Amino acid sequence: MFGKKFGFGVNYWASENATRMWRDFDSEIIESDFIALKKAGVKWLRIFPLWNEFQPIKELTTWAGRSLEVVYEDETPLDDTPEGVAGVSKVMMDRLETVMNLCKKYGFRVDLAIFTGFMSSMNYIPRLFETKNVFTDPTALMWEQKYIKYIVTRFADHEALGGWDLGNECSVMRTIKDNVAAQYSWSMMVANAIRAIDKEHPVISGLDSMSTKTI
Repeated sequence: MFGKKFGFGVNYWASENATRMWRDFDSEIIESDFIALKKAGVKWLRIFPLWNEFQPIKELTTWAGRSLEVVYEDETPLDDTPEGVAGVSKVMMDRLETVMNLCKKYGFRVDLAIFTGFMSSMNYIPRLFETKNVFTDPTALMWEQKYIKYIVTRFADHEALGGWDLGNECSVMRTIKDNVAAQYSWSMMVANAIRAIDKEHPVISGLDSMSTKTI
């Protein structure tokens, strides 16, 4: 994987709480899992930061539904820190860094799936985009690029990082399977935003029913 030698890897969620691993974070459980995975010969982990938990933003509206401002889900205003500019949760990003550090400790390489907005037949899309097409809506695309810039800048130099994944079966977050132009444009937007910051690590497509040839 990502080289001349094949590496044995798995999709990873914490054994005790699966997709709740970020909100119910327990580094001891994760480390115990990593010890077991290392004993089993695993070399690569595909890790999934749930999009709605890592970029927990929503829109406040006023009279007649007029847009007022974008805030965090608990209505805390976004500030001028890197996290606030990107609308990301520092708590969740710090938890991801803890996981990445554990991956380094146990010798795993990580395929980081940036837009995990779909997992196990459930959508995990930020509230700001609940009524939007995340592949074509200008507001969604703007915030997606802010998210990419933050996460790639923060983790591009981490020793455990093996590569970037566009996301987990992202094409089913909204219906675009028959829209080749939208598939191509969105894939190129994400891939190019990553490569603008990190030219060293490969970018792969984890999108459902889409070919890596498009990017």
